[in-house]
Amino acid sequence: MHQSIGKILPSDGYCIRKFSTLTQEHYQALYQLYQPIIGVVATALYLTLHHLFQTNQKHTHHQLMQILNQPLDIIYQARKKCEAMGLIHTYQLKEENYTVYHYELNIPLTAREFLNDDLLNQLLLHQIGTPKHQAIKEAFSSFTQEDTSQLGENITANFNDVFTFNSQMEQANTQVVEQETNQAAPVLNNIEIDWQWLEKMLEDRMLPTKKILSNENCKLITQMAALYQLTTTQLEKAIQWAISSEHELNREEFKIACLDLVETLPEQINVVNQRNKVKIDDEQPKTKKELFIERMETISPKELLEDLSNGNQASQQDLRMIANVMAAQGLEPGVMNVLIHYVMLKTDMKLTKSYLEKIASHWSRKNVKTVHQAMTLAKSENNKYQQWDQKKQANYYRPKNSQDIVPDWFKKQKKNQPKQSTPPAESDKDIDEILKAFKSKKTSE
Repeated sequence: MHQSIGKILPSDGYCIRKFSTLTQEHYQALYQLYQPIIGVVATALYLTLHHLFQTNQKHTHHQLMQILNQPLDIIYQARKKCEAMGLIHTYQLKEENYTVYHYELNIPLTAREFLNDDLLNQLLLHQIGTPKHQAIKEAFSSFTQEDTSQLGENITANFNDVFTFNSQMEQANTQVVEQETNQAAPVLNNIEIDWQWLEKMLEDRMLPTKKILSNENCKLITQMAALYQLTTTQLEKAIQWAISSEHELNREEFKIACLDLVETLPEQINVVNQRNKVKIDDEQPKTKKELFIERMETISPKELLEDLSNGNQASQQDLRMIANVMAAQGLEPGVMNVLIHYVMLKTDMKLTKSYLEKIASHWSRKNVKTVHQAMTLAKSENNKYQQWDQKKQANYYRPKNSQDIVPDWFKKQKKNQPKQSTPPAESDKDIDEILKAFKSKKTSE
């Protein structure tokens, strides 16, 4: 056991230092938020050290082994987990034949602070999964946000109304801040990020560097780089993916993009490579609409994406988005193809996530199972979908005289619906490109 650790012995002593007692809220955070990440033993170690402090005595690690009923190597690994999460700071004092460890116990973050920390929140999400994570967020949200409207008028004094600045106050305030900020925080050291490269990348694209690389966003970028072991080049790709139309860093999209860069997607790739199992009759002559339906039924969502992108390889982010929508709403590949085609042509060849999810949810509720059903519903609900898109695109820059591209299969609208402004030739060109790719693939097969 001693050789497996090499840095600590049962006879080594330790002392404990702490700055505050734990509240019920801290215990809730430890058990429900920290424990899924660091494990039961690490949580027990932290709480044991916290309560042993009351005895105000020096201890040996052999005694700690007896209390926790764990071997020293397990305790050592548990301590390292606590250190990484910022719950414990460890100091080592070596003498000739004796070593003493000083364990400084930091206060756990409250539930609200924990869930607002991007790194810790992301760790918890990976550990317990989305459904449980969402349930915990909702539970703590209702717990921490109490209704104070029935308590009367808030007449709490402001700091500036009570205190005035002087040199003595400055010193006192500094001491208070040092004590109050002794909270647990993950230890992030040796994170190498080439910030000058990222700044140059943004400047070359004429993007607001200071706005995107704000202090808060830089903290998030550092946390995700540490969590996923990302290089500067990978961070650059993730930042580009997550920049919104308002030239801001979408923090949630950035976290998703970082995960996409390191996580293999075998299940997602399988989903977006699926095709509908339909029999094709090549003997009967077909109209352009029938050929289009056949194409939607015999191509995979991944192939359609690449056809609409002039043969360019579909990005991991787009594939993940489509796979997640298909799984969440139970859409068939052919139905998903119609949705992709409709959304991309309505949003200037961009897959807008919220727009895609909203229509997919509507189709799922309508139990759309075939390509023909999807096309029919898209026609009948066009006005509603346009309103959804207009809300999404309200802040987007649109040049004068810009025209919507309308799918060829979509042109026959009801008489009471407004006519599309795009000339038939433009939509014909788009549909012809897809049919041309379809024919060439059939020839090569």
